[in-house]
Amino acid sequence: GEMETIDTSKADYVELKSAKDRKALIEKIKKAGELCFDTETTGLDAMNVEIVGLALSTKSSEGYYQHFPADWSEDQVKEVLGEFQEVLLSDSILKIGQNVSNRH
Repeated sequence: GEMETIDTSKADYVELKSAKDRKALIEKIKKAGELCFDTETTGLDAMNVEIVGLALSTKSSEGYYQHFPADWSEDQVKEVLGEFQEVLLSDSILKIGQNVSNRH
């Protein structure tokens, strides 16, 4: 068969544009019981970067993206990230991360 590309795949990618969108995704994550996520940042130095986006998925070929525009305040970014805190910290949801380390 032919090689699948982003243009021919059946993947469904959605940009989260409102609190209502995020709330619906959070409910979907709770039901799925697992979450794959990746952060998009302005660089690789974890102590000196800004977050520009958060990519999330609960199953193959389905993804969600929360963009953090450059003109958003730090408080706006923290507020939106805080909405995901419940599922990110939940012991009952398996988290699969990209380039994640656990430093305490």
